[in-house]
Amino acid sequence: MDFITGGNDQEQGREGDILTKDERYARTREYIGIVKKIWTTHEPFDHEGGHYRFHDFVSDVFPVQQPRPNVSFGGSSPAAYAAGGAGARHLPLILASALPFAAGAKAILGLL
Repeated sequence: MDFITGGNDQEQGREGDILTKDERYARTREYIGIVKKIWTTHEPFDHEGGHYRFHDFVSDVFPVQQPRPNVSFGGSSPAAYAAGGAGARHLPLILASALPFAAGAKAILGLL
């Protein structure tokens, strides 16, 4: 499964999503945390975040892969790295856009 934050601000705005790219990455970060909890929690829980709020949520559907499916996330800005889980907080795979070798190496080292 790949988590997608969206395109540029103009493209997203055409579909009613008026958040900036960095704000959308923050929303994606919150969403990833919620989904991981849904996939691994069998008890009702509440969530009060900057983008999502709900109470007494419980799922009766869980992934076959345990503890959860393999996931990926794309981006190469600091906000993207934070959303995708710098230091592997959230995801085992972050797909970065094509960067020159030196810039790519610096970005990867910054995640470790």
